[in-house]
Amino acid sequence: MNITHGIDGFVVREMNRRCNYDRFMLTTALMDIENYLGEVIQVSKADYSDFVSLRLAEQIADGTVDMRLIANEKLVELHGLIIDSLLHKPFPLICIHDEFKASPVNMNYVRQHYIDIFAELSLSNILSDILTEVNGMPNPISKFGKIDHLIRQSNYALS
Repeated sequence: MNITHGIDGFVVREMNRRCNYDRFMLTTALMDIENYLGEVIQVSKADYSDFVSLRLAEQIADGTVDMRLIANEKLVELHGLIIDSLLHKPFPLICIHDEFKASPVNMNYVRQHYIDIFAELSLSNILSDILTEVNGMPNPISKFGKIDHLIRQSNYALS
């Protein structure tokens, strides 16, 4: 498998999850997380290095994952992601490789989700994870600094 195509495919799937989500499923996952964590939801999100996908919300809602096996920090991140997604109505997104199409009314949401996904990827340990998977041994990668704020400030990441 080509690693670049794998990441592109991941971004496309995550974009679709964040734009064209199932409101009932996200609300169910949100309530499950709140019931499980209670007051822990106020935990600081600083330096969390695992990318959190709405795929996890689907798994929580349909009961295929046990929340006791998920780090509280990851559940807190997922809780915030669900709330952010619910701020807009779901809408159809057409994806052809890395090309995204939606109603002009929704294109700012598309742009913002795209930027957020790349900012979240920059904070994650995805490069180390990929190299570990390819080489079969741990490959920690030192980052030169956080660039997520620069990615979030970009206006034309998707053009």
